[in-house]
Amino acid sequence: MGESYHFLFCLSGEAVVVVFGVVFSQRQHFFKAIQIPVFNIFAGFACRRRGVLGPNSASELNRFVVWLALPALLFDTMAHATWQQLYQPAFVAAFSIGCLGAFLP
Repeated sequence: MGESYHFLFCLSGEAVVVVFGVVFSQRQHFFKAIQIPVFNIFAGFACRRRGVLGPNSASELNRFVVWLALPALLFDTMAHATWQQLYQPAFVAAFSIGCLGAFLP
């Protein structure tokens, strides 16, 4: 959600993805998108098993994500979005109807 991808087509016809100024082919992008979260999961598991992270680490990391990381990601995404990306009347209508259906008796 926080990343914006720009698809370009090389002279060979292969689509490439530009993420943060780095050019990846679609195959490379797929493997990078899978590798990073899987590595983080195994690194967290190994750190917890070896005792590097304390017993309260999960709740502290959750607090960090909820109170700092996600708001920062949301702010950065909204700050770099164009008006064309933000103007989504179908999404607003669907979200509003869903909220009304869930919260009105």
